[in-house]
Formats: sequence, structure tokens, C-alpha cells
Amino acid sequence: MDWSGEVYIRHNLLVYRDLFKDIEYLGLLTKQLLNTSELTNRNGPIPIWTIHEPFRFDVGKWFDCPLSFPLLKLPGFGTIASSTSSKRAALTFGLYQDALVILLTDLHVIIISFYSFICLYISFFFNPLDGLSFDEYNYLINLLHGVIGHQNLHFLNLFMAFNASHIYDTAESAKKDQKKSKEEQKEEKQDTKKKVSAHVFAAVNDYVDFQGGIPRFPFPLFPPKGTSGADHEEKKDSKTPELHFSFALGASESKTSSNLANAVGYAWWAGPQLPSKTEVAISEKAFCELIGVTNPELPTLARQLGHHGYNIAFIADSEDLEHISSVEMMQESSHDLYDASLFVNQLSLSIVEKFATTKNDSSIVKSQDLQVLKDLTFPSNIPAYQTIFEVDAEWEAISHASEWIRKQWDFDDKSKKIESVLVSHFAHPFLYHKENNSTEELSINMAQIPGFLDHRCGGVAYTYFHYHNDNPLEWTLKFYKNHQDTSKYYAVIAPYWLVKHDQDALKHQLYGKDFASTTKKANSYDQALHNFYKYAPSLWNLHFFIRVLWKCGIRNVVFLAQLFGTDNEKFKLPSENGVVLVSNYVDVSRWNSLTGPNDDRMGPRFVPITEPMDGNNALSEIAKRKKFGSITLPQVEVVQTPSQGIISPLTKKFHASLGLQTVVSGLVPSIEIAQHVGLKKAIIGVVDHQPLAPLALVKSFENVLQIIETSFAEFTK
Repeated sequence: MDWSGEVYIRHNLLVYRDLFKDIEYLGLLTKQLLNTSELTNRNGPIPIWTIHEPFRFDVGKWFDCPLSFPLLKLPGFGTIASSTSSKRAALTFGLYQDALVILLTDLHVIIISFYSFICLYISFFFNPLDGLSFDEYNYLINLLHGVIGHQNLHFLNLFMAFNASHIYDTAESAKKDQKKSKEEQKEEKQDTKKKVSAHVFAAVNDYVDFQGGIPRFPFPLFPPKGTSGADHEEKKDSKTPELHFSFALGASESKTSSNLANAVGYAWWAGPQLPSKTEVAISEKAFCELIGVTNPELPTLARQLGHHGYNIAFIADSEDLEHISSVEMMQESSHDLYDASLFVNQLSLSIVEKFATTKNDSSIVKSQDLQVLKDLTFPSNIPAYQTIFEVDAEWEAISHASEWIRKQWDFDDKSKKIESVLVSHFAHPFLYHKENNSTEELSINMAQIPGFLDHRCGGVAYTYFHYHNDNPLEWTLKFYKNHQDTSKYYAVIAPYWLVKHDQDALKHQLYGKDFASTTKKANSYDQALHNFYKYAPSLWNLHFFIRVLWKCGIRNVVFLAQLFGTDNEKFKLPSENGVVLVSNYVDVSRWNSLTGPNDDRMGPRFVPITEPMDGNNALSEIAKRKKFGSITLPQVEVVQTPSQGIISPLTKKFHASLGLQTVVSGLVPSIEIAQHVGLKKAIIGVVDHQPLAPLALVKSFENVLQIIETSFAEFTK
């Protein structure tokens, strides 16, 4: 069987040339058909809605000059479209009381009214509730930013969710609830599980991602240059405002004014099937009052890219569940029962009235600015999804890469033998050796290694600074002599780019100094470096190369990684830059680098992980030595979460309630590969890393690296 490409298809994450063409085409179309000069909200705020099943919007009745077309007609969107919903997604521009409102819906969500005749577009297949993918949303945010020309865009995600406590209530139980005494009803109102009423709209304050998948990261319209820009500075003020609206289920007109319900938590599970009762129970333990399968990432992604964003959930009951579970009922009456036209229009006007327009003309994207997109190349050589290879083809690729490296270094020479590798999320190890006048015995751009690019997956973590087609972040392999035992060598894998561009900042942290107090550049560098480490944990992409090094004779690996604390105060960890040892992990990301056929030459089909970090004890004992300051490094457990740009506060709160101290994205796949091939492993983590502040619990990064070097010297005795 040919396993190549069987599990995850390959798609381009973003192609700027295609994005430019789509912006140019859509911009000309809207200018010709819509008189944008007379819009009351030309400079914002502009409401942009994604409306999910089963809701409908009557375009013909409520919009003047509606313009609607399928998104797949845009060639650029077609290159990245992969979800079921994208096949029928439609983009609609319309004027409501001289204000521009934009809708993103499935084609059969739109109702077109002509006089008394109503035509409902219904596709052959029943549309799932889950919505578009992260990459598709990212593309559309950039598309509309380019077409409209500013960032005063308000993305609203309207979907159906269920009260986690009552999603599977039967009609009989509902009738029993109605017959309860006033005392019982009063007690239930005080119960926190009963605080979310049915058939109201609620602002979703945060969500926990139980859906999982390959890591994803936000990409802005323009790759920023230098240390300025706001494309990756998440808007902190995008809390859902007090918006007034009128809505009654099954009624297209209502005069009863209302407000959004209090902000609630939402548990997002993989669709199209709805969550099981056990998954519902887990959601409640995760402090999520609502549960569903609709993708809630659009607003968060919009805020990360410099816009505003809100999730608005319609809280459904058991009757709604029965309704949407029936194809016949959906086709017969859902456009009447779930017509959200009035609700959407009223909230849109409320946003236009409450938020200020964009006053700074420089925020408008000029046509000449867009021209630069034509010359930008996204790292197109790198697959955006995990690719599975045949057993023999994979073995051949690993062997070919190891032979290529062996031509650069004689691993069989006992005097040059290398058995240990440091895999670092941070660039400090390179600067450490540079400061100590170490000779680079070997330096290799990892993109040059045969097979490396073919085995990368999960897209490319974007940073403020670096944008390179072949080797984003300049992941580099270097061989050095061990300062703690100069008769031995070891390998280092780390991003080299920061050493060249931010040496001063790294140097202060390397030696334990407070960079922020010694330079006026602290603010810009702090934000820039923070974004680098936040968006660039590409350690999940190193699983192929760990196997290559194993084939070369490597037997020990230490990971130096950034972790995020779930509740540092509760677990008595420093508020930032706390250095810890990772003792164990929980993987809830729902993807695995060991997916596919097994090669018994590398390891067993089913890998027992009873002692995943079997090298930790050695590092712990070394740190306690007087030479290194008699340090006792705390041991923590880490959760590998789905990585979609950020790890939400509610996610951290949930894992903290389970006693798990830290979360991470991108580390565990490399651990699993190292375990599979039988390497001795240890993990040193830096919790909530702040680039310009000193480390906590240890003196400096230099101190950490000396402990690691000592462990390498003793591992190989």
C-alpha cells in the first residue's frame, strides 16, 4: 500500500501572489458595484459576520445592492480550501441603512427574496456545523483587510451551541422541569450549571480546544519588517460590548429589546458528530457552560492580526438538537425558524454606532502597497500538513540524510564521536559558544540536509522578523567541543537567526542581566522577541532529523523548550522565566508523528513510555552541585495542546484544575520519536519566557547550558 500522502493532504498555507490577485479582483468588483464613497462606515467600523448552520439571512429583504458570490471563484482561496464548508462558502457585501455589512456564509444560508417569492439555495449535501478551517479564516481576514484597506474590521462568529448540562435532555425531562415547584426552580437558578438559559444569544468569552490537529499559526497581510507593526499584537480590548438587539425564535420581526447574555466558556469538539456524554462531562470540568462543534477561532485570529473579533453563540435546547439532526426538518422549515436577519442587522448597526471610525489615513492600504504582495514568496517548499511515507522510502530517506551528514563529519572516529544533542527552542546556545570563543567544528543549514523540508509539517511559525522560503528561522545544526569535558563533542540544533539580529538582547539574558534596565530599546525588542518565542516553537518539525541523528550514532537528547504556566501562583512557580525539569506529559493535540506504518528497524509498533524523561535525574543531581549554585529544579508535568496560535486562559485553568502545571505546543512529537528510537531524554523548560528579564531559580542561561554540558559529559562515560 502506498502510504505517501494518505493521512494528511498537502496544501499551501498561503500564497501571496494569489492573495494579491484575489484582493485586486474583489476590490475592482466591489468598487464597480457598490458606491463605497457614500458609505457611513467606509473607514470603519465594518461588521463582518460568519453565519453558521442552521441560521439564515434574508439578503433580498434586508440589504440594498447585495453582492454575493462563491469563495471558490477566487483562485487564491481555492489553493488553501480544504474544509467541507469551504466548498459552498459564499461572501456577501450589502448595505443596511447606508452602512456596509459583510456576510460569510454557506450558500444555502442565504435567502434571496424577490417580491413575495423566496428562493432558498439548498445544496445536495447537508452542511456540517463545524465551519471553515483556521487557514481559510486566516486567508479571508487578509483578503478583506486588503480589499477594504484598513484594520477597523469587526469579525463576528454566529453559531449554535448547547448548554453542556442539558444537551441530551429528553422532552420528558423538559416537561418534568416545567412541573417543578417554585422552591426547586429557585434552587436551580442558584446552581451555576443552570445559569445559561436556552434560546438566548451569549457572548463567548473563551474556549477550550478539544478538536485538536496539526499546529497552525497566524499570517498577517504583509510580513512586517523590523520590530514595529501590530499584526501579531493581539488586541486586548476586543471584549464584546453591550450591544442591543431584538430576536424571537421563528419570528423575522420582533420589538423586544435585549442584550447578549453574560460571557461564557465554550468547549469545541471535533465534528461533524456532536460530543458524547463523556465528552460533555469533560467540558463541564473544563469550566465550559457551552459545547459544540463549530470552529470558534475566527475572532481570536482576527484579534491576533490586528482587528476586532467576537464569538456569539445561540444557546440551543433539546428540541433544537432534534431539529438540526433531521435533514428533512432542516430543509422544510429552518429558514423560517432560524432566520437571524434582524438580529444580525441590529448588532451591526450597534457596532457602527458604538465604535469610532478610522481617522488616520495612513491606515488605509494603498494600491501601490499591495503590489509588493506579488513579489513575496511564502515558504512553498514546506508541506502544510503531515505527510506519511512508505516504510522503505522513509528508511531510505533517513539513510540518505545520515550518509550526507557523515560526509561532513566522521562519526566513526573515536576521537570525534558524538553521542549527545541539545535541541533548543532558544538561540542562546549558539551565543554561549560564540562568547566562549568555541570553534564551530561543523555548521549546517538544516534546509540543505536531504529530506528535511519534505518532512516538515504544520506550516511555518511566522515571526516579526524572519521570512525565508527554504529555512524559516534558519534552523541550524552545529557541532562543538564540550566546555565541561573538552575531549568530547556534542551537537546543537537551534534557530540561528536571532544570534545575528538580536545578539545584545540575548547576551544580557545569557549572563543573567536585566536588559530592560540597560537600554532604551527594551520596549520594541521585548515585544518583538516575545512574539518570536510565542509563535516559533517549531520543535515538532524535528522528528525526521532526530531519527537521522540516531542513525548517525546519537544516543542522548536534551530539549530546551519554552513552556506556558497554567497557574504559576497555585503551583509556586515564578511568574516568569522559571527554569524547571519536565517529568512527564499528557498529549491532547490529537495528532502524532508516529502515525503511519511502523519500521521495526527503528523501534516497536507500540512504544511504552513508562519513564519518558530518563535523563532528568542526572540533570537534577548536577544542578544541586555547589559548582552550579546548589539549585533544586522543580519537576513539572506538561500538556501538549492543539496549537492554533495561542493557548487560551480557559485552557490553562482547566489543566491547572487537573494538577498539570504547564502547557506546550510542538515539543511532544519530538519526545515520542526519541522514545521510539531508544534515546535517553531530558527536558529543561523555561516557563512563561520573557526575553529581556533574567531567569528565575537559576543564575543565567549560561548556568543552564553548563548543567546540560555536564550531563552530556557524564552520559557518555
